[in-house]
Amino acid sequence: MKPKVFFLEVIIVVIGVSLAFFAENKRQKYLNKKTENYYAKGLILDLEHNLEEIKFNYKADSIAYIKLNTISNDVRSDNFSLDSLLNVIIHFWYSRSIIFHESTYQEMVSRGDISLIQNDSLRPMIIDYFGYYDGVQYVENHNSNMVTGLGIPYIISNIDLINLSNSNSTHNQSAVSKPEFFNMVIFFMGFIEDRMHVYNVFHEKNRQLLYTLKEHYN
Repeated sequence: MKPKVFFLEVIIVVIGVSLAFFAENKRQKYLNKKTENYYAKGLILDLEHNLEEIKFNYKADSIAYIKLNTISNDVRSDNFSLDSLLNVIIHFWYSRSIIFHESTYQEMVSRGDISLIQNDSLRPMIIDYFGYYDGVQYVENHNSNMVTGLGIPYIISNIDLINLSNSNSTHNQSAVSKPEFFNMVIFFMGFIEDRMHVYNVFHEKNRQLLYTLKEHYN
């Protein structure tokens, strides 16, 4: 084979391989961008749901805190009425938690695709947001444990549920007159206040991340 012909064939092969690499690189970039947009849209939907959940729970906790604060003042001043006992029992018995959506983030983590989010400021925001949820869960679980281990046993042991609607129940009147009742109200106010604090921080993280995602991908 003549050197000139051989050299020409080598050039053709090199050009062909380079074009193949270029095409594959373009294809991979297109797929990565498509996947990135898929994740971004999924995150936006999850965050929109979570934001409404946080707002709802924070509002409900705010109402509960105000009610318990009023009740604690009434107990302190000996003005508590048994008509309000049901409100107290609801908060001693009920624990609150966010119905949290994180399926898109979990998919990204399990596939090792978190790096597909190209924006350098977004990646740490996403990781921080979903990491903070562990703290939210901790507070929610702590409250649930207090309800199970403290609130419900107290109600069962001290409150006559059969005569709960009877405002003249001597048993219940005696129960709410004891220091334990006032202490329980204060305890649960503290639990609710802790949960409101983490919900408030979480709300701000949710709001900022959602705004940034929409700014870059909508």
